[in-house]
Amino acid sequence: MDDTDTELLQALVQGFDRAMLVSRCGDGLRSRPTTVANTVDGRRLWLLSGIVGDRLEELSQDPNVNVVMQDGVRFCSVTGTARVARPTGDEAIWNDRQR
Repeated sequence: MDDTDTELLQALVQGFDRAMLVSRCGDGLRSRPTTVANTVDGRRLWLLSGIVGDRLEELSQDPNVNVVMQDGVRFCSVTGTARVARPTGDEAIWNDRQR
């Protein structure tokens, strides 16, 4: 990802609070609601999701995902690869409201 791609990603997702993460699950697809994290990492899109059981296990088998955001007449669809990250207390990727 070069600087132009980074700037485009940040411009596209700016202002969205919620997103749907769509991933492959066996022969089908799975969508889950997420919160767009507040982060200074301009090269990645961080999404917050509650983890219950093996809900995110399919990402280790097939990391190809689509993220869809919509707010009124604005929408954005981003395709990429995902991985599960569990931030430590030192990584502030969410704000007080998201906590």
